[in-house]
Parts: sequence; structure tokens; C-alpha cells
Amino acid sequence: MIVGHIDTIHGPSVFYNLGALHPGDTIVIRRKDHLRITFVVDGVRQYPDRTNLPIKELYGGDPAEADLRLVTCSNFDHSIGHYRGNLIIYAHAQHT
Repeated sequence: MIVGHIDTIHGPSVFYNLGALHPGDTIVIRRKDHLRITFVVDGVRQYPDRTNLPIKELYGGDPAEADLRLVTCSNFDHSIGHYRGNLIIYAHAQHT
């Protein structure tokens, strides 16, 4: 799982365009050992209320498979000045 901000008070941040991903898109992650792993997006899901996140889906998965979850905030509430929800990208490692 990788968690990142969508924006800051200074502008867009690392996950600003995360919502543009679609099922079938690929994400390439470069590990600390410089190995690159390609993941295929399975789903893009909005959760308007953080109190209802699907914890088993978020942290679960087959331990024999390499899964990726990208998480950022969503649903900015101007009345309180912060985000109420999350956007989560679900992906699996592409087998070569």
C-alpha cells in the first residue's frame, strides 16, 4: 500500500492525477533495489466517508500474489476545510 496526498495548500501533490486511472491501466513501481514491477489496475473506487472503508479489501488479498493499493483523499468539504473520503486504486502484479 502506498498512501499519498492529492494536494497541499501549495497546489497539486504526488497523487493529484490518481483519479485518472482506469481498469487495465498499468503502474510501474521501482523498488529500493531498482527492480521495476508492473501492476495492472483492477479497480478505482471512491469511498465518500472514511469511517466506511473496506478494511479487508484494503489490507487483504492473496499473500501469494503481489497486490498494490494506492490511497489518497477525496471529497473535499469546504465547510470544514478538509477531505472526508478516500480514493483507492486496486491493482495486481503483471506476470511476465
